[in-house]
Amino acid sequence: MNNVKAVDVQPANPLMASCHQRVVPGRIGKVDLLRGCYTFWETVALIAQDIAECGKGADARASIANGTTARQLMKDLYGIDPPAPSVSHYATPESETRILRKWIGKAETEIRRATRLTLKSKRCEASRRQRVKQRVGA
Repeated sequence: MNNVKAVDVQPANPLMASCHQRVVPGRIGKVDLLRGCYTFWETVALIAQDIAECGKGADARASIANGTTARQLMKDLYGIDPPAPSVSHYATPESETRILRKWIGKAETEIRRATRLTLKSKRCEASRRQRVKQRVGA
């Protein structure tokens, strides 16, 4: 019988964590965490994107302003219980929360930009159709 021993090796860079530090499975929007191996930071990025897409950015920022940490927000909104930071983990709860808040803002900006481009594209298409109608009718 083979005995397999799990060894917890800490990465040199805490942001480049491997699967042994993966987040407990859950669901973020359309992403099922059971279907992959997501680190804490990848999960934070998914949460920021989902919060922005659902229009919950203001609520999340208000919750953070009232002292909720990124890990607590993960637990409250998505039922995800992230692993405790390791001893060599350099990020503090405050820095994790600051990064989440920043990523929510970036995701909201990207969504607004994409929406503006979509609206501009629709206006251009409508204008093009109108010009074609004028040419055909003339």
